[in-house]
Amino acid sequence: VLAKAFAKQQQQQQQLDEVADGAGAAAGQTQTAGIDAAAERVHLSIQAGATYTHTLAWPSTARSIRWGAVALDDLTIDLEISATLEPLPSGDGLEAIVLQRNARGVNFVADFAPARKRGLAAAPAPSAEGSAAATAAASAAARAQAAPDEDTAAASSASEGQRVHSIVFKFSNAFSWFTSKEVEFVTLFE
Repeated sequence: VLAKAFAKQQQQQQQLDEVADGAGAAAGQTQTAGIDAAAERVHLSIQAGATYTHTLAWPSTARSIRWGAVALDDLTIDLEISATLEPLPSGDGLEAIVLQRNARGVNFVADFAPARKRGLAAAPAPSAEGSAAATAAASAAARAQAAPDEDTAAASSASEGQRVHSIVFKFSNAFSWFTSKEVEFVTLFE
């Protein structure tokens, strides 16, 4: 029985190491391409019946995020992931969209790139930041001249898409009244 438990722990650690190694390899690739990549590895202890929210601010140079979460000891955890969007010029405040509905499991591995999601704007490429800003300013000026009323200007800015403000990971152990959970969580912004 002890050998079986040890084998499961080794398998879980290997899965976690693969996620971390993938993050490290991706970071190396993006650094050679001239893009800053930020990886983070966090160990979470979630008490029985508790919920933990982990919020990551979206870097201005990031184009995507990858994440991996492993509940240790083959236990399950609930995870819901959402993106908080920056308000449009005509908007009232931050808006949230759900990227992954509440799901129960042991392993969670996925990625998110705003450019692939309808209605969201991609971050400008870091190497062309100055030229992208100049192009955006020029196109905004051209739209303003072509559409002098506010409703049309708001519609054109909405068609460009909203920018991501932060990513929110909500880990829940509310369904478990007796067992605390240990979770290894790895994220990588590219």
